[in-house]
Formats: sequence, structure tokens, C-alpha cells
Amino acid sequence: MQNIGISTAFIDRDNITSLDYQKLLDAAEELDLLSVVSTPMLRTMAKAKYSETLKPHFGLGLKKYCHFTSPIRRLSDLATHRMIHKVLLDGEHPNKYGAYARR
Repeated sequence: MQNIGISTAFIDRDNITSLDYQKLLDAAEELDLLSVVSTPMLRTMAKAKYSETLKPHFGLGLKKYCHFTSPIRRLSDLATHRMIHKVLLDGEHPNKYGAYARR
């Protein structure tokens, strides 16, 4: 980044955040270098790993999130959306849906 005129001085290398990436992309866009910078930056990020363990989403900057996959899974996505609605908005206990999650 520094070789193409984009400062990285603001980045704490021990605690890089998605906001740091956004600032770099904004700087690249101002210099009309977004197309040059965005793909290599994307490649520096870890590949997605699916797990039952709750982990934050770096790119979204969220501690909790729900991931949905391709259109081929629309039925299960719909069911997941409905469960989230029931738990968050209707107050149902999440354990009610535990068997579904283990399938």
C-alpha cells in the first residue's frame, strides 16, 4: 500500500479491524486505485469456515451473525429466518430448535 501512496500508519498490526480495511479501500478509491487494491486485499482475508462455534465475522465487523448460503438452500434459509424471528421477536426459547440445527 505504501508503495502506491496509501498510508498504513494508522493500522495497529496486532489488532487489524475491518474498519482498517475500509479506510484503505477509501484511500485507494480517492487515488483511483480501487480496482488495483480491492482484489489483493480480499485475498489476504481468511477463507470462510463453517462451525457450530460462535465466532465474530471480520468483514462485517459483527460479533454475532447468521450466514446463509447459495440459492439451492432456500428452504433451509427460510426455516432459519423463521426460527430467528420466533426467538428474537416472539420470545421463543432457542433450544426448541436444537434438533433442527443438528441435522
